[in-house]
Amino acid sequence: MSTRRATLITGAGVWAGVPMVMAQAARQRRIAILSNALPPADMAGADPPNPTVRALVHGLRGLGHVEGNNLMIDRRSAEGRLERIPAMVEDVIAQRPDVIFVFGPLLLRAAQQATGSIAIVSMGGGSAISAANMPRPGGNVTGLVTDAGFGAINGKRLELLKEAAAPVSRVVAIRPPVPEGEAMWSPEIEDAARRLGLTLSIAAAAGAADFDAAFAAIVRDRAHAILCVDTPANAGSARRIIEFAAREKLPVVYAQRVYVERGGLMSYGADLVDLGRRAAVLIDKILKGASAGDLPIEQPTRFELVIRQGTARALGLALPRALLLRADEVID
Repeated sequence: MSTRRATLITGAGVWAGVPMVMAQAARQRRIAILSNALPPADMAGADPPNPTVRALVHGLRGLGHVEGNNLMIDRRSAEGRLERIPAMVEDVIAQRPDVIFVFGPLLLRAAQQATGSIAIVSMGGGSAISAANMPRPGGNVTGLVTDAGFGAINGKRLELLKEAAAPVSRVVAIRPPVPEGEAMWSPEIEDAARRLGLTLSIAAAAGAADFDAAFAAIVRDRAHAILCVDTPANAGSARRIIEFAAREKLPVVYAQRVYVERGGLMSYGADLVDLGRRAAVLIDKILKGASAGDLPIEQPTRFELVIRQGTARALGLALPRALLLRADEVID
């Protein structure tokens, strides 16, 4: 009698637990994080090495979305091979995530072309988003842009570059060729160059195969310095750009601090850690039922200047004290 009663109680416990397990499984959500160029190892784990991805994952955790518990995260990177993007996006969509988080306009366009139903949160896709649509983007897209006007922020970078490397006068910008490059250019950049007394030319690079020719053009033009525009191609070839600049003794201003962390001279751009945290809030709202298209595209509110003093010394630059004091971080 007691044995049978124990068996019945045990069986009842097992069956009572099934709905609980099923409910827990039903609450698990899935997001995908897609990058053009980040090494997969930099995106991996509960504490990813990349600071932006780390801020995103930590932000989600703080909002109750815990990977391995009620959240699955699918991390993918084209690793600088931009031709891989369409297949990567299609493969991710086949997994039916609740939200796709993408870095940059190329991934945003690819995701938009591939799905009109899965929510997309973009960081840095400004050139793929109409300014008129930012308050209410509509459809399945929201996100954050990484500049407050492409021309204005690159004009500021030119200003910082001249201050750091005076008496520089010939600057080459590494950016995509036309027509894609024109979408991320602006008369404001050329106006800023003229105001600063700089001659600004272009070295075109749309992908990894273009950089040998771009570097040859920079040497041929006898450039004094480089403006490294914020593009997927440049991000994917960051190491090559940094090594080229060191070899040719050329000061470079970059768009993101990751270049400086890898040995570059200086960067000025949006605080991507702050944007990563804010992206987590947007994803949380979508997972709780908000429509992506109803959430305004957000602009950066914090910008940071990062300088590597050791690289300045290697280039023979005596950086002005006023510039160093304005920096958010000086790496020795």
